[in-house]
Amino acid sequence: MDPLQLQHYQSLRKLGIGAGHALACSKQRTALHLKCAETGFAWAENRHGFLHARWQQEGFDLTAAVVNDEDGWWTSGVEYIGRFSRCWQPGAIRHRHGDRNACEWFVPANLGDPKEEYRLACTYGHDWWYAGVEVKASRAGVTLGSGSLFGIEFGCQDQGDRQYLTEIAFDLASDAIAGSKEKLQTLCGCH
Repeated sequence: MDPLQLQHYQSLRKLGIGAGHALACSKQRTALHLKCAETGFAWAENRHGFLHARWQQEGFDLTAAVVNDEDGWWTSGVEYIGRFSRCWQPGAIRHRHGDRNACEWFVPANLGDPKEEYRLACTYGHDWWYAGVEVKASRAGVTLGSGSLFGIEFGCQDQGDRQYLTEIAFDLASDAIAGSKEKLQTLCGCH
C-alpha cells in the first residue's frame, strides 16, 4: 500500500468505517488518482467558478464541464427535500425570510427531520445546488459523442464532491467514447 493510500485508509478507520470498506475506498481513490495522472485529467475553474477539464483517452480529446442544473430543484429537491408554499399544510414550518410576496410556509417532503430539510431548502443556491456533468468526445475538432448526468447535489468546493464529479466524468467519457467509435464506424468504417 502506498503512503497516500495508507493515510486515506487510516483516516477512514478513525471515522469508524470498517476495515474492508476503508480499504476498498482507499484503493478506489488511488485508482482514480492514477487514471487522472495517466490521462492528464484535472479540474480547473472558469471565470464563473464552474469546473471544467480537458484530457485525452483512447485517442479522443475529451472535455467535461460542471454546469448548473436549472431544473434540479424542481426535478429532485421538491421530491426529496420539500417545497415552499403560501398555504399552511400539516407538518409545515413557518418561513419568515424574504419580502411580503414570499411564501410563508415550508412543507417538508417527509417528516424524518423537517428542520434539516428546511435548512437545506433555505441554503439552496448559496451553500449547495444541483449540478450536471456534461462530457464531449471529439477527434480533429469534431464532436463525435457526448454524455451527461444531472441532478447531482454539489456543495461549495468540497474535495469529496470533486472526486465524485471526477468519477462521473470518467463514466460519462466511457459512454461518449463508445458512441464516438460507433459513429466513426458508421461514417468511414474505421475507429
